[in-house]
Amino acid sequence: MDPLWSNIFRNKRDEDSLQHFLKSLPIFAGLSAKDLKILEVALHQRSYKANETVFEENDPGSGMYMVRKGGVRIYVRKADGNEE
Repeated sequence: MDPLWSNIFRNKRDEDSLQHFLKSLPIFAGLSAKDLKILEVALHQRSYKANETVFEENDPGSGMYMVRKGGVRIYVRKADGNEE
């Protein structure tokens, strides 16, 4: 394969990699490639459907969430049932 083309394909793959995503987050930006690899192995990737509840207020904290694609809505349900 022509080196030019292999670099183009490799860079696309790198940009889609979990390590690349982690490195783009300020909290992990200073980690070495080795440390990022260790972190990558420890992570559990999950996908959620639109409007699916990820967790609710007062659920026990069991991890850290990072949004790789899409978005989340965070709110508190007030006593009157309204969301804030």
